[in-house]
Amino acid sequence: MKNGIILLGSSSSKGFTFQLSQLISKEFDYPIIDLKEKNILPFDYNFNNQNDDFIELFDEILKYDHIVFATPVYWYSMSGIMKTFFDRLTDGLILHKDKGRLLRGKSMSVISTGTDEDVVDYYFKPFKSSANYLGMKFKWEIYVSSKEGMRVTIEDLKEHIKEKS
Repeated sequence: MKNGIILLGSSSSKGFTFQLSQLISKEFDYPIIDLKEKNILPFDYNFNNQNDDFIELFDEILKYDHIVFATPVYWYSMSGIMKTFFDRLTDGLILHKDKGRLLRGKSMSVISTGTDEDVVDYYFKPFKSSANYLGMKFKWEIYVSSKEGMRVTIEDLKEHIKEKS
């Protein structure tokens, strides 16, 4: 099993959330997969979406013990592309149960950026609840305000992660 991977879900592949992801990626040697580069269709109860990139991507992330979701805060929530990814996890609970069960015992973390000084208190709840439902351990969350640019160092991030872990 490989250690960790970052899934970037942003409309801007080179924006502040990507910059924050890069800091984590370089420090912990986690590859970054940009969801914007994947063709992931919305969840479909008839499963007419099985020819997109989701299952291939799901197989890839299952190779890792720790999954870091990186998304900017859009309207007090995760980005649309990240929400689509989370919706598609339902495929692993209904159609591909053998794969979905492989999430049990893995860990999840979240890194986010936004223009507000602080993130709303309920922002991380969907991630934490999803981790719990899927049998994953929620390790840590990081929010960095990008209002005045990225003013965070890897030392700041490592200290925060250490406190949360």
